[in-house]
Amino acid sequence: MSSFTELATGLNFWNSTTGQWQASQEDFDLAQPGYAIARTTQHRVTVAGNLNTSVSIDLESRDKQHFQCHVFALAYEDAASGRTL
Repeated sequence: MSSFTELATGLNFWNSTTGQWQASQEDFDLAQPGYAIARTTQHRVTVAGNLNTSVSIDLESRDKQHFQCHVFALAYEDAASGRTL
């Protein structure tokens, strides 16, 4: 029988409510007004519904430090034709 052990950064997060480590989930909860929040990851991530704001993404680390950024540009590519805009 074969087996493996996965080791990865962010694989689990500390749930302060239960006082236990839990498996991280790549899910966002929709919050008002128009924000999406990832709460079940090692670092809490908040994304603004309108990316054309001064701070559209906020990452809060476990030690409560905030890393904020905004979207500068978006580029789209059609994989079949290679065309971009």
